[in-house]
Amino acid sequence: MRTLFWTATLLIGGLWFWLTGDSAGDGVAVSAVVMTALGLTWQQTRLRARRWLAVLDAHADRELAHAVTQSGRVQSAYGRSF
Repeated sequence: MRTLFWTATLLIGGLWFWLTGDSAGDGVAVSAVVMTALGLTWQQTRLRARRWLAVLDAHADRELAHAVTQSGRVQSAYGRSF
């Protein structure tokens, strides 16, 4: 959400500089585009990490369920029962 706010702010600022004929508007507009790309990349990275953690959690749950159904109680990898 923050990325969207700053992108919109930079785009509006770039438009304002462009309408006044100032060359700083180009830099502000480019900054907005770069910030949008970085924000989207960051969000995709977080989404991928969240999915990976969900996969690992599901795998751990299946392994624990498998260990319980085989022996009737949870056993660790070192042979101790819990």
